[in-house]
This record gives sequence, C-alpha cells and structure tokens, in this order.
Amino acid sequence: MPLRLDRDDLVARTIEANLATICLDTCSILDLARDPARTNITPQEQASSLFLLSQAEQGNLLSVTSERVADEHSRNITQVQNETEAGVNAILNGTDQTDIAKLQHLSSIFGITSSDSEAIRSDYAAITSDMSKKWLIASNAIRESRQDSTRASSRVVNNLAPSHRAGDSYSDCVILECYLSFVEECRVGGLPQETRIVFVSSNVRDFTRFGVLHSDLALSFGSLGMSYAANMVDASRILFPT
Repeated sequence: MPLRLDRDDLVARTIEANLATICLDTCSILDLARDPARTNITPQEQASSLFLLSQAEQGNLLSVTSERVADEHSRNITQVQNETEAGVNAILNGTDQTDIAKLQHLSSIFGITSSDSEAIRSDYAAITSDMSKKWLIASNAIRESRQDSTRASSRVVNNLAPSHRAGDSYSDCVILECYLSFVEECRVGGLPQETRIVFVSSNVRDFTRFGVLHSDLALSFGSLGMSYAANMVDASRILFPT
C-alpha cells in the first residue's frame, strides 16, 4: 500500500523535496499489468512505466496517488491479472507471429526469458501484477477533502470533463479534483512553477477531445503549471526531458 501521510505533511514534503512529481489515476497503474494483446500495451509504454517507477523508488521522482486510486486498484488487480493470464495463453496458443513477438519483447522487459514460452505462460501475469502493485508502494497517498468531493459533484452535475453522460464518472472527477487541489496547495506554499508535475491517465476518451486536453481542464492545468499525459511514454518525456 502507498505511504499515507496527513495532507498538510505531504504538501510540506513535496515543497521541501522540490522534485518532479507524477499524479497517477487507477488506469495508469493497472495498465502495467494488462493483457499484452491490447493495442495500448506496447514495449515502449511498459519500459517507460518501469523507468518512472525506478525513479520513484530511487527518490528522483515523487509519486502521488489518491487513496481512492489505491482502493480501486486493490478491487481490480485480480481481475486484470486473470485477463492477462487468459490473453497470454491465447497469444501463445495462437499462430500470429506479430503478437508472439510483441509478447516476447514485453516479457524481456519484465525480466522473463523471451524464448521460454512456458516461463512466459506461468510468470508473465504474476510479475506484471506485482510491478503494478509496486507503483502503490512507491507512492504517497492523499485523501480527498470535502471540497474535492463538492467540486467533483459539480463537474458531474455540469457535465464537465472528465464527467460524461454515458455513465458514472464521479470517481474520475474526485480523483482529478484531489490532485488539482493538492498541486494548488503546493504552488501556493512555495513549490516553484517550473517544477514539473504530470497527471497521467490513459482514459483519453474522458480527458481529451481529438487528442487535446478538454479546454476547461487545460485552463486549470495551465494555471497550476501542471501537464497531462495520456501514457507513461509521454509522462517520461515531460518529467525527464533529454
């Protein structure tokens, strides 16, 4: 589980550390453990996620998750692991050489011998699930405030991104508001505007329109010196530019 700190303590710690900071939604962490047959699960994406995880573990990157993200992850990781096991078996039992080559490449990234199909079959889902859990261990958990909940409800009522009329999006809204208020408190408290902060969510359908962050979100992010990344590849480029 993530390190749970009092909100004021985490703000103070963030300001003092003055490190590049990553704010994660549930999908961005679960993606590390997902079925390799998915189009968004690429070797570049998983390598970037592992790179950023290593930076967080080494103290070069501050990782923040809301407590709601941690709870959602714990409720969903078993199902994700089961789906990944089924996906791996389907690929290995099939004849599509492109899918097999992709799975072998992904396996090598996670330290599994890519030429050993039985090792991949038995280990891939468990290892990727464990790596996904490591993101939570390396993160600092922040609890949503009443104000976060109120603002999230307002987003839902007014159908503002990431809210949408097609389903229940309150959870996405309150996670976002939790991060926005946290970053605002850090900036007001003295965290330099140039210190990089990225919110990562692969839920592009709700956060973007035609690949661009929704206008109301862009305004909020811009005022806080905060960036949005749809994947770990983009997050890595923003947080650790070469």
